[in-house]
Amino acid sequence: MVRITLRNKIEVANLPKNLKEVLTATLTLPNPVYESNIKQGYSVWNVKPHILNFNVMPNGNLVVPRGFRPSLIQLLNDNNLDFDVKDERSKFDYHHFDVNIELRPYQETALRGLISKGVTEGLIIAPAGSGKTVFGIAMMGVFGQPTLWLTHTGQLATQAVERITSFMSIDKKEIGMLGSGKWEVGEHITVAMVQTLVRRLDTIHKIMDNFGLIILDEAHHCPAKTFTDVITRLNPYYLFGLTATPYRRDGLENLMFQVMGPEVIKMEQSDVQNHGGIMTPTVYYKTIDSPYVSGNKIHSIVKKHVVENDKRNRIIVSDVLAEAHAGNFCIVVSDRRKHCEMLHNLIRPGWPKTGIATGRYSRKYVEEQVQRFLDGEITVLVTTFALLGEGFDIDFLNRAFVTMPFRSEAKAEQLVGRIQRVAEGKTDAVIYDYVDHNIGVLRNQFYTGKESKPCRYNVYKRLGLEVIPL
Repeated sequence: MVRITLRNKIEVANLPKNLKEVLTATLTLPNPVYESNIKQGYSVWNVKPHILNFNVMPNGNLVVPRGFRPSLIQLLNDNNLDFDVKDERSKFDYHHFDVNIELRPYQETALRGLISKGVTEGLIIAPAGSGKTVFGIAMMGVFGQPTLWLTHTGQLATQAVERITSFMSIDKKEIGMLGSGKWEVGEHITVAMVQTLVRRLDTIHKIMDNFGLIILDEAHHCPAKTFTDVITRLNPYYLFGLTATPYRRDGLENLMFQVMGPEVIKMEQSDVQNHGGIMTPTVYYKTIDSPYVSGNKIHSIVKKHVVENDKRNRIIVSDVLAEAHAGNFCIVVSDRRKHCEMLHNLIRPGWPKTGIATGRYSRKYVEEQVQRFLDGEITVLVTTFALLGEGFDIDFLNRAFVTMPFRSEAKAEQLVGRIQRVAEGKTDAVIYDYVDHNIGVLRNQFYTGKESKPCRYNVYKRLGLEVIPL
């Protein structure tokens, strides 16, 4: 008989050799960094071609991530194998949380679905504007367990504490904090930064069994190795990830599913929109008349024909200034710090209420820029996609400018999510996208002509956005 022990990881004993081979093959994932380096002609020295998401113990037992449990059970059932399960996960007596939340209809449906399925781990897909944080707090009330709320930035941690205290009858002082120089575990609720726990891996075992529920917020943004190192060292009965999209920039969606569990609930974009949670942006794309360029050395192509292309930059700046003078709130997004600096320097003389926030600046400065935007001191913010993944939550934002080509579906969904929130006085939302038509490797990142291939156009259409040429 196959014996399964459930803890922070799953230990499987007496597994037939052929099934062990099937499992290890499934849990051997291609390394996107290796594949990218090969494709772009870069060195792969010291870069492993595969990620092994399992361990084999000296006694031959197989250790797999706990999120893989549904797949493991399915495999055993398909092969008519008897098995028993020893459950050593941490579960506590039910604690009543005084939660004051009026859920939207689609949130109520999702919560009922989660309860009726009886699942204990998995991903909850909730588009931007759907109220992920509110839903997570409602989950805390349902499960009644000591809860660890995991985030990947200090800003998100602060937001979580603010939301929890506003929707629960609990004082801020009662919420534990692991991060921002603190190491205090709360009696019922603790908010933590994943990076803090990663730095304390040698002592994390001391809180391994302190929580019956762990919620990983913005699961798709958390670096793969970071959240894997942390999650696999904690032993809650319930483990859920909240995410706007199952897609990850690093291409490690399967790793996320294997560690956190499969998709268990999905809130549909249309439901959120129909109940006033979001508005649908319009995409205007402008074709850039770049010189014809062949090849796939994308970094050198981007440097010369995007970052340092003065004509291209001035086209973008002209559009930004027009929207700023019309009274709109704009984010101008690039992936290159140098490009952000150049665009900022071109925009600011024509619109002094322009700020910049990139990784070049201190976290304090970046947070100040975001606060200035919230206060209306600036109405144009030049920034990077990295910042957009760090709790950037400004509901009145209504203009976005995609100044740097990319094909990542996660990035595209993230960008759409940032400007589709509903706010008082907000009547529309617009995305400007710039397409380098004559440069094949860049053009294909916007439009491939095939629905199966990732590109920005396909994401826009899948999300129901109208895409209009200018």
